[in-house]
Amino acid sequence: MTSVLQSNEIDLMNHKDKEQLRRLEQLRESENAIRQSETNFDRRRRLVTARQTTSALRGIESEENRRQRLNNDQIRTNGCNIAWQEKYNSGLNNDAQINYSAASEIGPMNVCCNYCVKL
Repeated sequence: MTSVLQSNEIDLMNHKDKEQLRRLEQLRESENAIRQSETNFDRRRRLVTARQTTSALRGIESEENRRQRLNNDQIRTNGCNIAWQEKYNSGLNNDAQINYSAASEIGPMNVCCNYCVKL
C-alpha cells in the first residue's frame, strides 16, 4: 500500500513540476514578447523602476538577510570562477573532462608545452 502511495505522490510531484515548467515557459515567452515591443523610453523607465525597487528593498532588508544575499552571491560567483579556472590555460593539457567547445577563448598563449617546451 505504501509503495502505491509513494508512486502516486511521485506522479503528482512530476505533474506539478511539468505544470510549473510549462507556466514558466509561458511567462518567458510573454516577457520576451513584451520586451521586444517596448520602446527605448519604456526600457529605460522599466530599468529605472527596477533599480529604485531594488534600492528600496536593500534599504529595508535586515542585516541577516543582507549577509545571506551576499553569501549566495559569493557562492554563485565562486562556482562560475571555479568552472572557468579549470579551463583557463588548460589547452595544452587537453583534459577530456573539460568541454572546450563551450568557451572559444581559453586564455593567452603564454604557457609552454610540457612535451616540446614550445608556446
